[in-house]
Amino acid sequence: MSMLQPDDGANHLPVPRTSLVGREEDAERVEDLLLSPDVSLVTIVGPGGAGKTRLALKVAEDLENAFRDGVWFAPLSTISDPKLVSPTIAQAIGMRERSGDSVEEQLRLHLRDAEMLIVLDNFEQVRESAVQIARLLQACRGLKILVTSRVILRLSAEHVYPISGLRLPGAEEAHDVAGIVHNEAVRLFVARAQSSDPAFRLDTHNAEAVVGICRQLDGLPLGIELAAARVRTLSPQALHARLSRRLTVLGSRFQDVPDRHRTIGTAVDWSVQLLTPAEQVIFHRLSVFSGSFSLAAAEVVAGVELGTGTSDLDVLDALGSLVDQSLLRHVSESGDEESRFRMLRVVREVALENLEASGELEDARRRHAEYFLALAEEAAPHLTGPEQVRWLNELERSLADLRAAMTWFGQAGEHALRLRLVAALWRFGYTRGHLTEAREWLRTALLASPEKTQTRAVALNGKGLLASSQGHSAVATACHEEALELSREAGDEYAIAVALNGLGDAAAVDGDRTLARERYEGALQLFRKVGHERGVAGAHTNLGNLAWDAREYEEAVAHHQQAAVHYEAAGDLRGTAWSASNLGTLAVQQGQYGAATRYLRDAMGKYTELGDPVGVMETLEGFAGIALARKQASLATTLYAVAQVIRERIGIPIAAADRERHKALVERMRGELGASFDMTWAAGRAMSGEEAMRLALATDSGAEPSSPQRGAATTADSFRLTRREIEILQLIAVGKTNKEISDELSISYRTVSTHVSNVLGKLDLANRSALASFAHREGLV
Repeated sequence: MSMLQPDDGANHLPVPRTSLVGREEDAERVEDLLLSPDVSLVTIVGPGGAGKTRLALKVAEDLENAFRDGVWFAPLSTISDPKLVSPTIAQAIGMRERSGDSVEEQLRLHLRDAEMLIVLDNFEQVRESAVQIARLLQACRGLKILVTSRVILRLSAEHVYPISGLRLPGAEEAHDVAGIVHNEAVRLFVARAQSSDPAFRLDTHNAEAVVGICRQLDGLPLGIELAAARVRTLSPQALHARLSRRLTVLGSRFQDVPDRHRTIGTAVDWSVQLLTPAEQVIFHRLSVFSGSFSLAAAEVVAGVELGTGTSDLDVLDALGSLVDQSLLRHVSESGDEESRFRMLRVVREVALENLEASGELEDARRRHAEYFLALAEEAAPHLTGPEQVRWLNELERSLADLRAAMTWFGQAGEHALRLRLVAALWRFGYTRGHLTEAREWLRTALLASPEKTQTRAVALNGKGLLASSQGHSAVATACHEEALELSREAGDEYAIAVALNGLGDAAAVDGDRTLARERYEGALQLFRKVGHERGVAGAHTNLGNLAWDAREYEEAVAHHQQAAVHYEAAGDLRGTAWSASNLGTLAVQQGQYGAATRYLRDAMGKYTELGDPVGVMETLEGFAGIALARKQASLATTLYAVAQVIRERIGIPIAAADRERHKALVERMRGELGASFDMTWAAGRAMSGEEAMRLALATDSGAEPSSPQRGAATTADSFRLTRREIEILQLIAVGKTNKEISDELSISYRTVSTHVSNVLGKLDLANRSALASFAHREGLV
């Protein structure tokens, strides 16, 4: 997964599993609410299985072009701690946390001038955080939020849009096939039934049963889908009869819970009763997974001691059966090499209740936590080796379950196991941008497990590195000093070297180059002694950066060249990218632009594969330096502005030694562009990271200054744009919203939206940021 979260609409919203059937009028009404100038918060409220998420996605899809800064989706279903809401929103919109202010405060600053729609899905389990949403909306006047929840948020700005079941036909209409075929609930049943059995048709023989099923399920989409998935093995008449009996039994069983739970519980529970006994056991055990899971994970957590002669092969068969019956989803995620599965949340809740009632819940949670501990410890040594991308992706996909494992270990008093888990995971958190959360994992686990072990030393070194990266040198020093003491007591020379390297980082943050060099050289000596290639590379990199800060370029180049050799020997893709980026930027400063471009292109390709935002930011800054040297001030300014946005998101401040150089670069850009600097800078800040990378990679190492810009007339002819479309494109390029364009041109909002959609289609571009970039390249502004 790319850590840049590029402004490409296709990446902001999950792809719906199925088409929307029914709810078309609901979608239009919610859209109208969100487009109203006095509405900032809309909550779609309804019971589990009512289709809240699917409706919200439809609204989000329809409004993608209505907000200057896009539409973003933040799923909350895998978190239960209200304190994680702000970090989850920050991650969803591509904002990376900085040191200092809380994530909530950083969000308010980041979104203060944004015109954006954020969808917060499944809010009910974190409803205590509603006040955070209120504060965010109050501080960000251009922000709108669409929430899906089972409960009302009870905020003064909230506009509640309640939904329950789909519209149902009357009992007297049951025999009118021509009439009921257009009913929302019946249409959904037929569509999903035909997905299960393409031969299914609604006719006079089954219409009454289909209507009965939909009515008994109160028109809830999930219940209808569960029922419709059964038509391959049971007729609608048989389904209707079974459901009728099951409803009566379950009605008395669930008298003490809300109707919405009773209804969806019925829909799930009666479907579960049609499974074999072994399938039922496996289904209930699978409910301990918080996110998607693999067959291997299912076999470990759910396929043991069934007492029915069940084997691993039966787990595979059970998964297929559960998918067929819509109790489980077969999902495909980026980078998957094997099948993965996910349980619908409302289905999972019922399964968890049943698992707890059976007395198996704690055993299943233990197996689950131990599986993910083993996964993390298997991944840890690969996070700096040839397979790092695959393992980083695997841990990212498993993050919800890794969090759940941490929680269970803590609740069960298994503090040593929790420390092992976070010690294995900290580098993943560092590489993938979960810095603040990873530091909290380590802080909590270290406090609860004070035993003097080498696992503690690993965790301390991890916490120290994270602290240094966020500018907290005092915390970093304390962590590395304790780790150094533990490692010396254990006689672990590699761990001693890691602690010394970390102490060098902390000294460098404080500006003490002499102490930093002493620590780095001590670490280098030990890494060489124990034959740790990557450690040697890291020490050379740090020494190279010290020389760089002192403007000792020849020494800096020599260290980074040595680092590249050792990273390559270790098979560390991120390390080789880091060396290439450093050597490229050094080449820029020495006027070696051909070499610089080759290095930076190599680095950019590797960083893109890794999803490393720090590397991409540094590489874009290097490309900006090349463009500026070649008198391409507009390109330089654009790339540099994008890099600064990334820098702000990930919370990496410009080093003290580099501040004057950075300031001089910006002033030079401003001097060359004159009055157009501010507009070009703003356009760059609005550009997506992916678009910026494409621009940078298109740079020719031997290119002369860019050719004269085309102008509106040439662009209009070449791309079949009308005069009005050119006007709108120009206004988008200077940051105008659709509403502002509507006011300025005295045309309706919907007319503007239509023009924007037409221009996106003609230019084959994805979003407004890409349009702004195009307009600047073509000389339209």
